[in-house]
Amino acid sequence: MRRIFFYHVALIVAACLAASGAAMAAAPEGLMVSTEHILDPQMNNAVAATIAIPDGWKLTQGQVSWNFSRISDPAHIFAEVQGSADEACFMMISNILFAFGPYASPEFGFTVKKPLSAEDYIKELLYNDKGISDVQVKKVTQPQGMVEMLTKMASDLERGNREEGIRRGIRNAAAVKVTFDCALAEYTCLKKGSRYEGSVLVGITYTQMPDSVIWHTTPMIGIYAREGKLEVHAKSIATIMGNSSINSAWVNVVGQVINTMQQQKISAQQREIMASDANLRRQLQETYKHISNTQREVFDKKQASMSNVSRGWTDAITGTDRWSGEGESYSAPTGYNYAWQGGDGKTFYTNDSTFNPNHSLDFSGNWTQMKKIPW
Repeated sequence: MRRIFFYHVALIVAACLAASGAAMAAAPEGLMVSTEHILDPQMNNAVAATIAIPDGWKLTQGQVSWNFSRISDPAHIFAEVQGSADEACFMMISNILFAFGPYASPEFGFTVKKPLSAEDYIKELLYNDKGISDVQVKKVTQPQGMVEMLTKMASDLERGNREEGIRRGIRNAAAVKVTFDCALAEYTCLKKGSRYEGSVLVGITYTQMPDSVIWHTTPMIGIYAREGKLEVHAKSIATIMGNSSINSAWVNVVGQVINTMQQQKISAQQREIMASDANLRRQLQETYKHISNTQREVFDKKQASMSNVSRGWTDAITGTDRWSGEGESYSAPTGYNYAWQGGDGKTFYTNDSTFNPNHSLDFSGNWTQMKKIPW
């Protein structure tokens, strides 16, 4: 089979917010954001993603699923964060890979599906969701931040695939073309007899090769709440989006597994063994640790580029500011003038110029003040 190595690109996306740490008089009104990790049992509980959680919200689902029969797309992350009011919910699912054409056979571990536009892909998912009915898509737009990110991604994919194809001596490798599409769809629906409103965001890149098309989604984000209540939770959702991320070390290990399976064209029996092999899990964990220790700079660059994607989404909901502290960067809704970074992935935002969490009984650990930075 003639095919060009597909560079798996991870977008970093998602996270959670928290409204306030003002339980005691010493703590001013503000926004507290903590984090939780989604662990991958297949890598001996290595961190696959980090999700930000607001006060009043909780991570209700967070899992990594592996299916070794999908040679080209074996691992997916799913996260769900729910608010305490109005059944507000944030969901994320990591990249999904498809292929279409004469050589896009399930025999090679591809999910075969005819390419769709981002808008049609979202509508297909909504209309096929058995948990909702009477879906009405009200508006579809393309967030500028995501367009900018996908423009660069498509260019990098095109160049990388062409170079790899030429290196391997694949015929017509220079003819590879990569295009993209994205959509932010706003909709309403019926669920359990009540009306809900929501939005779904996804980007898609299409790699057109001489004999087939390989296309994949970015991490897909979905939000919803009872109709008329979604805007109430916009700031919390924007904070979740701006501070959650898929671990690039985890993504790279998954990419190595894909490469190995594609090169060896392993049998179905071998894939069943891999699914329960403790030695494999140890090997994946060791590889994960090595990549985590050696690719921090790469991760930081991806984090910076993905902030533009978050901006494209959050601007569609509400304005956000970017803050920096101790080598990390965070997002928070516009309107706060002071920000602090604490331990255990916590951050706190306030308008009280006199407040210092290191002098408050309501805050533990060491806190450092952050600075507002441009996007």
